[in-house]
Amino acid sequence: MGKKYRNFSDFLQQNYIENIYHALEDYIEEKELTGKVYRGEIYINNYHINNIQVTGYRFIKSEIDNVEFIVHIDADYNLFETEDECLIKSYPTQKSFLYKMSGSFKEGFRGRKKDEMELYNSEMPENLSSGLVPIIPKDELDNYAVNFLKKYCPEALQVK
Repeated sequence: MGKKYRNFSDFLQQNYIENIYHALEDYIEEKELTGKVYRGEIYINNYHINNIQVTGYRFIKSEIDNVEFIVHIDADYNLFETEDECLIKSYPTQKSFLYKMSGSFKEGFRGRKKDEMELYNSEMPENLSSGLVPIIPKDELDNYAVNFLKKYCPEALQVK
């Protein structure tokens, strides 16, 4: 018998945290390190990720067995100023991010690109689905239904 999950966020947290972790590492290395100035004249040159929590998601595209969605993540990490491998100062950092993922329940999910992680400065919207039901825009319903019938019940599309 398979694992039990409370919701899709829990499923992502338990099965895709490593993928999310690596995307966050790429974001920190690209946006907050590499000699960039942080907090005035202080140079941040190292970091440590303490915790990542998946706090929500929003489906943005859904086909028969392919979905695209945005994962909302809260991250807790430290940025370090060091000199000659000695710690000068640590800066605790807590930020929220959005991370685009896609895939299917059969084949698994993946982050679309390393640059798909972006900073999010607001609370998660209340209209997000917390279940496994994708939100399908009205203008895509007919196309979705036809594709579903072609795949699972093609005889329903035959004219008598």
